[in-house]
Amino acid sequence: MTKNNFVKLHAGLDQITGNILASIIVGNLEYWFDKKTDGFYKFIEPCSHRLYKKGDSWLEESGISGKRFARAFDKIGTRHRSLSAFEQAEDKFEGKLYASYYNRHTNQMFFVRNHELANEILNPFFKAKKENHQPQQHLSTSAAVYMPKERLGICHNGRSYIEAKSTTNKLSKDNSHASDEIVKKMSDIWTAIVEHGKGRIELTRRRIAFLKQAFKDKFGSNLENWKKYCEDIASSGFLMGKIKASFRATLDWALKFDNIVKVLEGNYGIKRPSPTDSLPSHLNLQEEIVSSKEIQKVKEFRGLCLRRVGNAKYISYFKNLNIELDPTGKILLTAQHKFAADDLDRNCNTYLRLILDEFGQGVTSITILSPGDSRGRLIEKKRISNTLKTLPNTQETSLFEQAVSSLMAACN
Repeated sequence: MTKNNFVKLHAGLDQITGNILASIIVGNLEYWFDKKTDGFYKFIEPCSHRLYKKGDSWLEESGISGKRFARAFDKIGTRHRSLSAFEQAEDKFEGKLYASYYNRHTNQMFFVRNHELANEILNPFFKAKKENHQPQQHLSTSAAVYMPKERLGICHNGRSYIEAKSTTNKLSKDNSHASDEIVKKMSDIWTAIVEHGKGRIELTRRRIAFLKQAFKDKFGSNLENWKKYCEDIASSGFLMGKIKASFRATLDWALKFDNIVKVLEGNYGIKRPSPTDSLPSHLNLQEEIVSSKEIQKVKEFRGLCLRRVGNAKYISYFKNLNIELDPTGKILLTAQHKFAADDLDRNCNTYLRLILDEFGQGVTSITILSPGDSRGRLIEKKRISNTLKTLPNTQETSLFEQAVSSLMAACN
């Protein structure tokens, strides 16, 4: 209970509600409707929602838990399971004093008042509330609800009127959490890793607001943390719809703070590689390259990449590349998605320049592509003196070095 709120029992109110808990809830509802006549949202219990403030929930305010609150509220109000069910109901109150509905998109519980009936019945106990808006035409005339011109602002368990100004629309105009470029990159990473590059995410104002807030509050303003979060989701058969066909994690689901916490805690069958997990051996990777159905030139290119970058980098950046050689001497590297192409260019550009120079006279350039792209990041061949001396540390010597060693041994 906050220091500004208190529970006041009104003598005789139990005869109307038929339940002492319902009477307490009526008192609290009337307190808030005095301040927000057109309705408000409020949290049922404390939760991790970004708009939750300590002390601002029905449990903290009145000491009534979620299930008991629901049973008591049913005596004085009508609960609608969703916003659409509320909007489609002909009689939104069904002859009761209040109604509530749960907005699944924003995780909020909203409360509205049947002013005509409540003013008549509760007149001996509370002052009448004057509605601020005309009733909508499609609502029941026997139980008209007066809806605000703007939708109330954000947990199936909603904060009270105090935070109503902090709506999603206002947050979407706040650029302090992340730039538009960061938001676009977050969307691209989600599409690439979770959606496997299929389709595009529409960046609505609501999604932009939640992406920015999550980037700051849950991912430490670090894109790499967001990428790992997406990889966690992609590793879960349940979240990817492979276990229960009726459910698959969406971006809107993934941006809910309660869900972020659960995923980060490793729920939903998240599979994370253990630091002790051993990588495939160098020999196993070589055998995999040799036994593939790719043309010989591609196998040779893969073998050179493996030698130059080592097991871990090869697996991370090269193993899943689609590699093609065209007749003009160009190597085309097509990554699985745009983010993987960006990663390859950012982390392996130097290696690729050295590999290109070493690979052979017939090859003139390497192009890094995203799926569906015809133009990508171009790396052109340029001879570097003493190339072999400046190459990064490798696990094996190059084919050229092996040949030289064999020749020297034969001469001796």
